[in-house]
Amino acid sequence: MKVTVRILGHTFIFFTKQGNIYNYIKEEYGGYGINRHITETPCHIIDIDALAAHSRVPFESIIKNVVINNIYSEGLYYIMHAGVIIVNGSAVLICGKTMSGKSTACFLMKELYGLRCMADDIAMINRFSLTVEWIKSSIRLRQKVVDKFDLRNRVLACESDGSGQKRFLLLGKEQDNTITKAPIGAVVEIQYVEDVSLQSLDSARGMEAVITILYNSYSQDRLHNNYDVIANLSRSIVIKKVRYHNPQFLYDALISSIREKNNG
Repeated sequence: MKVTVRILGHTFIFFTKQGNIYNYIKEEYGGYGINRHITETPCHIIDIDALAAHSRVPFESIIKNVVINNIYSEGLYYIMHAGVIIVNGSAVLICGKTMSGKSTACFLMKELYGLRCMADDIAMINRFSLTVEWIKSSIRLRQKVVDKFDLRNRVLACESDGSGQKRFLLLGKEQDNTITKAPIGAVVEIQYVEDVSLQSLDSARGMEAVITILYNSYSQDRLHNNYDVIANLSRSIVIKKVRYHNPQFLYDALISSIREKNNG
């Protein structure tokens, strides 16, 4: 089977014998237009079965890694491990260490407050315009989160991430997928806390603060090639550190961050 998809100006042609790959790619990347014929060159031709034979991760992760690495290699985008929430037309990057609750935060902001989630794992940042461009919008939650919020009846699919932990794709509210890019307004480093008395909102400024957040977001392997992006972000965005227990507290922090940015 051959599936062709155009993503952020790149044409990818996937070959595989797995019958369900077309539906998967259509669901995940359908906003970019999918067909079964080569329509543009140059393109990236990917043999999924050959890659899967030498990998322990599911083909869904293989596809995402192939797409991201090929796009990154062109030098136009900086890739950040972060969720992306749209607030009043601006992108808020949700950052944090592994297990800090980035996907959960994106899910809660989308479900409870109707905010648009452009991505819950990978932020594709145009290094020249400092805009985030949509590559993946599906939120996948860890099992403990699914159990905590009693979401089992909404599970559509389950897959393992790179660390072997189960991640669940849920049936959720429909959202507008016509917005494919947004200017970055704020970077918010989050941490979920069990005790409501530990909630806090702090401001951070400057390049050092951005670098610290990026290190915490496990982007250090790409930092040395992207100091121009980091410097521009540090000069032009609002940077916050949020510890939250109540989702309303996080929502208010996101709204206030964009208001602060707009008020300059």
